[in-house]
Amino acid sequence: MEIKNQKRCQSRQLETPDVLSQPLSPMFALPDANLIGRDCNYSEIGRLLQLVLGCAVNCENKQEHIEVIMRLEEDVQHGVMQAIQELMMSGGREREGSISMTFPDSLNVEQPSVVKEQLRRVQDELMAANEAKELAIQKCFELEKALSILREEKESLASENDRLIQNLNENRRSGNRAIDDITDESLRDRHLSKLQARIDTLQEDLIKIETIKDEYRVKIELLEKELMETRLENEELQRKAKEARHLKDELDIHKHLSDKAEKYEQTIETYKKKLEEMADVKRQLKLLQEKNKEQLKSNLELEEEKKKSSNLKAQLDVYKKQLQDLQEQLVEHRHRADKIEFEFRRLEEKHDLLVQETERIKREKVQLKLELDETRKRPSSFTEDSMPAIATEMCLNNEIMPQDFKESYNRVQQENIILRNRLEEKQSEANLIEQLKMKINELEIENKLANKRADHLQIQLDNIHLPPSEEAHTNRVIELQDAIKQIETLTLQLKEAEEKIAHLEMDALKKNEEMSEMGAKYKKYVSKAKQAVKALEPISLQGSPGVSSVPFVSAPLGTSIDYSEDIEVLKSLLQEKDRIINELEEEAEKSRALMEMEERLITVAVHNLAGSLQRRSAGERISSRSASMSQTNSGSFLSRQRLATTRRFNTSAISQKMLGDGLRHS
Repeated sequence: MEIKNQKRCQSRQLETPDVLSQPLSPMFALPDANLIGRDCNYSEIGRLLQLVLGCAVNCENKQEHIEVIMRLEEDVQHGVMQAIQELMMSGGREREGSISMTFPDSLNVEQPSVVKEQLRRVQDELMAANEAKELAIQKCFELEKALSILREEKESLASENDRLIQNLNENRRSGNRAIDDITDESLRDRHLSKLQARIDTLQEDLIKIETIKDEYRVKIELLEKELMETRLENEELQRKAKEARHLKDELDIHKHLSDKAEKYEQTIETYKKKLEEMADVKRQLKLLQEKNKEQLKSNLELEEEKKKSSNLKAQLDVYKKQLQDLQEQLVEHRHRADKIEFEFRRLEEKHDLLVQETERIKREKVQLKLELDETRKRPSSFTEDSMPAIATEMCLNNEIMPQDFKESYNRVQQENIILRNRLEEKQSEANLIEQLKMKINELEIENKLANKRADHLQIQLDNIHLPPSEEAHTNRVIELQDAIKQIETLTLQLKEAEEKIAHLEMDALKKNEEMSEMGAKYKKYVSKAKQAVKALEPISLQGSPGVSSVPFVSAPLGTSIDYSEDIEVLKSLLQEKDRIINELEEEAEKSRALMEMEERLITVAVHNLAGSLQRRSAGERISSRSASMSQTNSGSFLSRQRLATTRRFNTSAISQKMLGDGLRHS
């Protein structure tokens, strides 16, 4: 870090205790940034870190920093606590207590440390008891295994004994047989005694094992009782620890509330001071009001003078309104001319379409006549197969009468009228749709504005809502703030009124000066003009005899030279005025030309749009008619006449079309 940055950080760190109303200890020596930047002095770096710790403990996120400190080792935690206490010694024991309460019980060297030691001791005893219990269970398991083995041996020996007894009984019963093996009774008795001794030893071992087992059972029961007692003690200690934590949390809450109360008291004191200052402000207000009254009087005088000059302004406004009305009339006439041009072009397009249709019909008529002539010229082509068709055609020609053609002609006219009505309805519907679209756009804009206003009001409402615990303090604060705002608005209004009055006075003075200057110039120019006229009259009278009269009037000529200079000045002024008028006229002509260009571009764009719409509607109409004709073979008479066909025509169709053309020409 550079020395400038270190000094900046140090100044920011020193500002935080002043903001929190917790000054540093006077015994605390501030770190030297020069030594840190030049020599990396460890003692100065330690003091700087001590300031950083103080800022961390007193900031808004102090709980997170304290949790980070709690994750460190106990020695480091004690060192951090000592550094913070050294930094905050002047804050009193209350500040130290609040800092110590934020840390857990491991840092407070009081009763909680004893409780923690007892908990540790009980936990160690529990661990030892659990280990002894596991060892006893393992020994019991081993003894049970040995007991099962001994029982199996005992059962095997008992089975062998029973077998031997059975053999003895059998040998006794079978007295006929000679017992050569066991002749000696002493050997049998010895064997029996050995077996009996072994059984006795095994029984003694069994008894010992059962006694050991009973002892271990008793020990296990005792250990289980101790374990239960330790668990109960542990639960009681945990319950006490929870109560202590709960009490500590309540104490922190009460301390926080007391800090808030102190802050509110300080704010109340500041507001009281401001209220005392309000009396001085009220006095100043009275003085300002008196000044305002005086300024109002002067304003009235100025307004009277203004009324005198307003008559001239009224005449100017009348002339301006007349000019505006004339411009509006001119714009209306131009719009009407554009509309007439647009309608004329639309009618021309319709006329062109009708001419094309008539040409197409004439071409079809010529083609039909040619085909009819060809059919008449080919009588030999009729065979026996085509005789029925010719007979039917002749019958049809005989059946067709002029009355039928009249009916078809009337029907076609009715269909034309219906189609025109439909087109008019469609145009009216299109106009209605455009009007509805305009209304929808306006409503959308109004809706957006209403939504913005609603959002703004919602934000204001959210800002107004306050928690119930702080309403008692905030009501007074709001009242005081309202009073201060009212005073500020009144002062601002007074300043604005003063500025307006000064501005009006300056304008009035400027106008008076301009009027006086213009009057003086007018009088001067009038007097000079009079003198120039008087001087020019004798010159004009003396200049008529000839050139010889010039030397006799040397003095008047000398005076006339001075007046000619004044005349030249007047001429130059007139030329400047003419030049300014010409420039203004040129600018007006340029602006008119630009306006005309804009209007022409708008009309061209409208005409292009209308032409594209007409072409589109005509294409749609033609496509719909062709589709309807393709779907239905039998169509109206007019639609059949408008469609250009390239198929072969039979004689009946040709005769009908020829008769229809004749009716049209008639």
